[in-house]
Amino acid sequence: MADDGVVLDSGTAYTWLAQDAYEVLSEEVQSLFKEMLQRHKGMPNQLCYIGSVREDLSGFPAVTFHFASGAQLVLDTLSMFLHIAPRVFCLAIGSSAVNGDSSKNLSVIGMMAQQNYNVGYDIGRKKLYFQRIDCELLED
Repeated sequence: MADDGVVLDSGTAYTWLAQDAYEVLSEEVQSLFKEMLQRHKGMPNQLCYIGSVREDLSGFPAVTFHFASGAQLVLDTLSMFLHIAPRVFCLAIGSSAVNGDSSKNLSVIGMMAQQNYNVGYDIGRKKLYFQRIDCELLED
């Protein structure tokens, strides 16, 4: 596997960002929650908080991943945070540096970030496309 770049992996639940990108996102999330939510200390390598994603994160800003080809992947709260207990949720994005220095510049976009999107690949043109869909409309 490459030591840097971006991989889309629908077999990985979480998203793993290159260390520098993760640090920026992590600091911003902590800053936004600082006065609002209490940090849950049970998961030392993750940003976890006491509360409810649906109740406590109303109005939380979306995070957009911008790709070189111009594609954009917009993550809402349900694509960024995951409940690990009834009143505890964690950021479903981590630093790829947990896998060692050789992976610290690699980002892996997992299935939570890809949920509610059709992903298109134009191999010939080396283009990537994301189309937001409402999965509830697909259910019969």
